[in-house]
Amino acid sequence: MSEHIDLPCHSSRSSLLSSSSGYNNYRGLLNLVYVLLAMGSGRLVLENLLKYGLLVQIDLPVKFLRDPTQWPALTLILLVNIFILITYYLELKAKSILLQLVTLIMLLIFPVVYIWIRKPNPVGAFLAVSIYLIVFLKLVSYIHINWLCRKQYI
Repeated sequence: MSEHIDLPCHSSRSSLLSSSSGYNNYRGLLNLVYVLLAMGSGRLVLENLLKYGLLVQIDLPVKFLRDPTQWPALTLILLVNIFILITYYLELKAKSILLQLVTLIMLLIFPVVYIWIRKPNPVGAFLAVSIYLIVFLKLVSYIHINWLCRKQYI
């Protein structure tokens, strides 16, 4: 036993994860992480299903189609497409800028009046007004670019 005392039991070398080791194929480690993540997530999903059951309401779109007025913010978000189509039609026919200006003003006024009358959930109303504002800015840009292109080619 005394002859092995001076021999070190460990030798120093670079780690497999360091850049100086020369090893750069970590596919197995990455696969292990994926498997562990999937198993952990699967366990949580199974545990929640066993504890609470399936909480998804499958008939929610049917309820919306029966009475869309019960969902004022969603109805408001769907109605923004009308303004987009009107603006596209006015640009396609190259109508006057006054009609486009009226459409843009209506785009800003309509959600405010609708929310004032219907009083939807504040979160849904905020989301709807945000979408209307984004669409307003995009339509202003669309009209302006088309006006510049029309002016350049005429």
